[in-house]
Amino acid sequence: MTMQRRALLKTLAASSAAAAWPVLAQAPWPNRPIGYIVPFAPGGTTDILGRVVGEKLAIALGQPIVIENKSGQEGRSRPPAQAPAGP
Repeated sequence: MTMQRRALLKTLAASSAAAAWPVLAQAPWPNRPIGYIVPFAPGGTTDILGRVVGEKLAIALGQPIVIENKSGQEGRSRPPAQAPAGP
């Protein structure tokens, strides 16, 4: 390799490392409790199933899962109930 080529490769490697630095500084995802919406009233079979799934998710992800029962029309939850989740 010539000296110019080595200098170019060193510059590219350094700039790649500098570009990746902000990504390494971010907090691990998810960094807050996860909301899990069960679209039926509490106490039923669907609620129990949702809580079992939430417990398994909490173990798998290492984050707390918050179960929210939001009963709507025929088991459909409204989009405004899901909108405040954010990115």
